[in-house]
Amino acid sequence: GAVSAAEKGALVGLVIDIILLLFYALTKRTIKKEEDLKKILNVKCLGVIPKARFKRRGKKGSASAELVLMDNYRVPSGFVEAVRTVRTRLERRIKEKGHEVILVTSAIPGEGKSTVAANMALSLVAKGKSVILVDMDLRNPSLKSRLGLDGNEYGCVDVLKEKVEPADALMTYRDTKLKVLPGGKPINKTSRLLSREYVKTLIHDLRLMADYVILDTPPCAIMSDACIVARNADAAVFVVRQDYARVDRILEGIESLAETLIDLCGCVLNEAEVGITG
Repeated sequence: GAVSAAEKGALVGLVIDIILLLFYALTKRTIKKEEDLKKILNVKCLGVIPKARFKRRGKKGSASAELVLMDNYRVPSGFVEAVRTVRTRLERRIKEKGHEVILVTSAIPGEGKSTVAANMALSLVAKGKSVILVDMDLRNPSLKSRLGLDGNEYGCVDVLKEKVEPADALMTYRDTKLKVLPGGKPINKTSRLLSREYVKTLIHDLRLMADYVILDTPPCAIMSDACIVARNADAAVFVVRQDYARVDRILEGIESLAETLIDLCGCVLNEAEVGITG
C-alpha cells in the first residue's frame, strides 16, 4: 500500500545519500598522514606538529588568552618536541645550502602557517640564533597578536612604502633574540607593493641584522604574493593542515612555488590528531 511506497522512497533516498557520501569521501582527497606527503605530493616531510590542546583561560575567543607557542608552559611537551624536530631537520637542510631567508606558506587560509612560522623562529632562538620574523601576509597580518605583542603602530606595509626604516618598525619578543616586523594595517592591493624593487633591499638589509629571516607569506594557491616574495628568499617551508585543504589545491600551491625555482625544504603536517584514520 501507500506505506510501503513511502518506505521504498525513503530507502532509495537513504541509499542515494550513502552513495553521495562515499563519493564525497573518495573525491575529497586531503592529506591525512605523513606518508601522504611523500606519496601524493612527492615532498619531503619536515615533521608532524600535533594539535595542541589545553584549557583556555581568559575571555572565550580572545586571541591573547592563550598562544599556541612552544614557550607557553601550558603547551604539551609533545608539541614542543615536534617543533624541535622540524627545526632540526630544517636547520640541517639550510646549513648544507647556506640558506638564511626562509619563506613559510600554505595552500589556503586556516592551515596554521603563521603559528608554525612563529614556533620555528622561537625554536631557532632557543638554540641561540638571532631571528627576524616578518609578517608579509599584508591582507591578513596576524603575527603581532599571535605573539602577544603590544605597541608600535608601524609595520611591514609602512616599511615597504618607505615611510619608516626597518629598524624603527622591529619589535623585540620578550627579551629574546627574536625580532618581529609586524604586518601593520591590513591592505588589499598587495602585489604592487610586494613587486617593488625595494623588497629586495629590505630582505638584504634584514639578512645582515640576524642569523635567519623567516617570512610569513599569504597562502599561495589563492594569491601570487608568496611567489612574488619567493624571488628574494632562499628556501620555502610549506604548511599542510591535516585533513583540511584538498590535494588539488595543495598541488596548485606547490607547483606555483616550484616555478619560482625556490628550494622547497619540505612540508610540515600541522594540527595533526594523533591516530587519525580518516
